[in-house]
Amino acid sequence: MTLLEVKDLQTFFRTTGSPRKVIDGVSLSVDSGETLGLVGESGCGKTVTALSIIQLIPRPGYVAGGSILFKGQDVVRMAGPDRRALRGRHIAMIFQEPMTSLNPVLTVRTQLLEAIRRGGKQDGQGFSRADQIERAIEALRLVDMPDPAQRLREYPHQLSGGMRQRVMIAMALSCRPDLLIADEPTTAVDVTVEAKILDLLRSLQEKLGTAILFITHDLAVISEMAHRVAVMYAGKIVEMAATADLFDRPAHPYTERLLKCRPTRTQRGRWLETIKGIVPDPEDYAPGCRFCDRCPHVFKPCQGTEPLLREIEPGHVVACHLYDDSAKPMLSVETPALEQAVSAPAAEEGSLLDARAVVKYFPIRKGIFQRVVGHVKAVDGVDLAIRRGSTVALVGESGCGKTTLGKTLIRLLPPTSGMVRFGGEDVMSFGEGQLRTFRHNAQIVFQDPYSSLNPRMMVREIIGEGMRVHGIGTTPAERQDRIKQLLADVGLDQQAMTCYPHEFSGGQRQRIGIARALAVEPRFVVLDEPTSALDVSVQAQILNLLRELQGHGERRLTYLFITHDLGLVEYLADEVAVMYLGRIVERSDTEALYDEPRHPYTEALLSAIPRLGQAGRKGRILLEGDVPSASNPPAGCHFHPRCPRVMDICREVYPPVTDLGSGRAVSCHLYGK
Repeated sequence: MTLLEVKDLQTFFRTTGSPRKVIDGVSLSVDSGETLGLVGESGCGKTVTALSIIQLIPRPGYVAGGSILFKGQDVVRMAGPDRRALRGRHIAMIFQEPMTSLNPVLTVRTQLLEAIRRGGKQDGQGFSRADQIERAIEALRLVDMPDPAQRLREYPHQLSGGMRQRVMIAMALSCRPDLLIADEPTTAVDVTVEAKILDLLRSLQEKLGTAILFITHDLAVISEMAHRVAVMYAGKIVEMAATADLFDRPAHPYTERLLKCRPTRTQRGRWLETIKGIVPDPEDYAPGCRFCDRCPHVFKPCQGTEPLLREIEPGHVVACHLYDDSAKPMLSVETPALEQAVSAPAAEEGSLLDARAVVKYFPIRKGIFQRVVGHVKAVDGVDLAIRRGSTVALVGESGCGKTTLGKTLIRLLPPTSGMVRFGGEDVMSFGEGQLRTFRHNAQIVFQDPYSSLNPRMMVREIIGEGMRVHGIGTTPAERQDRIKQLLADVGLDQQAMTCYPHEFSGGQRQRIGIARALAVEPRFVVLDEPTSALDVSVQAQILNLLRELQGHGERRLTYLFITHDLGLVEYLADEVAVMYLGRIVERSDTEALYDEPRHPYTEALLSAIPRLGQAGRKGRILLEGDVPSASNPPAGCHFHPRCPRVMDICREVYPPVTDLGSGRAVSCHLYGK
């Protein structure tokens, strides 16, 4: 049974000139119990399509044509009260950016209970206060939220990015909707939580027949989750097929290039393939095929005639002139081979940054006098050495202290205790002048591209501010030229210089954040989830740029790469540090760790990595229970309540660090004396 049917949807945005055709003739359908994946680069119109379906297009946008039929009723022509009743109970949406979707002045409990109450009223039944709270805790527990009763009392700013995303998912699932629109639902969460969320969505489908429109840039997740996939480019669907058919036999050159951009272990030491250019602005759509300026197969008909969707095999449609009768000979054209490059030079001997016994506690205050009654042990005695010119990946579940450690290392947060040396100098003893120089040498790309950019500053001011402070560029014109080059390096047009952050998508804002960090020519960069908001094509451009900066020039960049994308770590990192509840539990070079993980926690993380073409997660290690609270970690090994190989000693004594040789170390009683 067809639950949702979108026919020739057209969504325009009013401008001072002619309206912008952001969505231009999109048609798709979703059956009950089906998952339709929607993929494409940032700026292609995926989110606007989703917002059009639930009629939440921000002004000055409007649906200019087409129909959106939900259970046979046209959503576009519904009255306001009927449309509001539809949202939440029948159609729910997980928004892409949890920090801007959650109300910062309301607690998690207030926002969750509001969604539950509205769903109950629309069902014609009311929930008691106790039932509402119980259902809220259950919803948070379903998405693996640690200490859910405590989280209900907290505000969004007190949660990590992954925890905020889990709150959004819990709100969407709390009313058991008929159609769930999931816009990048697992972008900010780690692989273990991602696996649990995807299992939860599949379970919801089986029990309730829930349909899902799944929007993501992670092709491996789509290959695992979706029954069918629609590929979107510049406001149009360019290819649609069953998942297996699309990944095995991509027909459109755009789909083919997207699949080749994904980093894998086999590409270590080589440049990633990219798609030249950027997605065109709606004002600059070409009269013919909108992909022709970037296509390796382009020929004469592409430049003047718009291709129409045509079925090339049962259930597989594509909009490309290569499949016109007159163009069949062109199908044998080979994509030009990318010149492969060797890996960046090996890391130098000696540490650029050396941290010893770093501790960062946050006080817990209660009562009218705000007395300290405990501490959140975010970072609890971390040793970490990073060689010059190397990339060390810091991985672990959300809330384990990765971001806090990164900020503490560059003194954005004052440490509770411990020592950090940078280039042989004690960072913790720096005065104001030394700290200014250190800021020039050590930068950070923040996890949240929305809150880290000043909404009142133009892009040229955001990027140029650090250059001006640190005296980079002798004249304003020279700085302007460097800003243009940085924007080109991260895949943005120079017209972006005069725009404000709110005019960009999440992925585009992240690119601006990366350009800002690189603008001051640092030696060391903390990359906190730098590619989590980027699609695979831009991610490939950024990774190539990071490798190039690391391998060339006098400064030889060094990276601390904080991420939950373990597939990306496999391609980029020289070494990996696995963190759990404030402590490093395993440290190794990348290949050895992936070939033979030693700590049970590392084994569970690696088993949860989604793989392209993998129908399910066979052999995945399921971790029982929730991540313990950092304010009250368990006695002994912090991982023992969830460990499948727990022993009696694990419950009593925290394991010491065991040196396994060849630079490997692990904190686990399985390897101790």
